[in-house]
Amino acid sequence: MKKFKKFWFVFPLTLIAVGLLFVRYPHPLLMPDDPYPILHSPKKHIKEVKRRLVAKDYPLCEDCYDVDITPLYNYKDKFNYLLLDFYPKGFTILKIARTSPISVRRSEYLRPTVFKLYYEEEGKDPIYTSAYKEQDVRDAKLYLLKVTNEHGTGLIPAIKDEDHYINLLTLEEVPLNYYEIDEPYDMYKWWFLYKSIFKL
Repeated sequence: MKKFKKFWFVFPLTLIAVGLLFVRYPHPLLMPDDPYPILHSPKKHIKEVKRRLVAKDYPLCEDCYDVDITPLYNYKDKFNYLLLDFYPKGFTILKIARTSPISVRRSEYLRPTVFKLYYEEEGKDPIYTSAYKEQDVRDAKLYLLKVTNEHGTGLIPAIKDEDHYINLLTLEEVPLNYYEIDEPYDMYKWWFLYKSIFKL
């Protein structure tokens, strides 16, 4: 009888603990494109990433002395990426992987599989400036559109017009339902893996 009472005392506590762990570490398979709700504002995430970079004297790039960090949104207008433009040159993108209801300082960020501070294509010179900065659209709402189709996987840096996106790599129009169309878009050929946790 005592064991039975003990079970019903411990069981609810176990469920609560597992639930809290799930909030802290949701399973990656449950959020392939659309992440679970990010629990802190873009402003807080920007402040946290910059705090980590400054604390470690910009370890991601040599000779960097400053960084601009800007939120990026997916096709559902949900914030889940951060653009890092370094000075004097270089840029990268981070994806928010995990956040904690307790503190933004417990957040974890995914880095691209090709973790360089520039965009590089075979046979071409590396580009050290992000398309957003190059096109001078930093005052607009910025998008990063995930593409997965027969032509490849990658990310389109974009801004949104009334009835279409504008691909900032080519300035071509991209339909709002681009993810339903099998087209060879120009894009950053990066993707994010849950093994590539960005830590400072």
